[in-house]
Amino acid sequence: DLSGQRVVGGAQIGELGLAALRGHHDRRQHRIGDRGILKRAVAVPELVAEWREQANLPADRVSLEMEQSEPGPQVFADRGHLEEILWNLLGNAWRHSQQLAGSVTLSVRRSLSGRMAVFEVTDDGPGVSSDDRDSIFEPFFSLSGSSGLGLYISRELAEANSGSLELTPHEPGAQFRLLLPSTTMTESSPQ
Repeated sequence: DLSGQRVVGGAQIGELGLAALRGHHDRRQHRIGDRGILKRAVAVPELVAEWREQANLPADRVSLEMEQSEPGPQVFADRGHLEEILWNLLGNAWRHSQQLAGSVTLSVRRSLSGRMAVFEVTDDGPGVSSDDRDSIFEPFFSLSGSSGLGLYISRELAEANSGSLELTPHEPGAQFRLLLPSTTMTESSPQ
């Protein structure tokens, strides 16, 4: 049944896909000159705990590995953007994993320079084939029948927060690496 479907960019999407696309357009407007992006220190452990609760997953299904430092891993980003990026990455990882204890791991550490926080989301699923690696961040590209906008929007949000998102080589499964400025880089910078 294609009722409620529209064709955008050659792909059929429903009202939810259109809403996501409209939201993406709104975020792109904020990206110009960073108007509307509220960058601040975000504590990662609390964010992951909230995601686990909202996803209604037992704690052992998604492992969290964090660099041991005080006050704990923090990034300098728009919290709503970081939530959306992690929701997309962790949700995709869970959907494509074996869905067992430890099937998904979120690793958080500082880069060697200390200027960036490094998030790595890894799953134990089938991974991304070499044929699909170049298309994975394209809008409307999907390996699971979804809208195909999640990874595209996540990469755009990462870049809007002076970061990056990439698919890194990893076997078995898939691994996505998100880089965002750490609070150590911005603590001495004027805001």
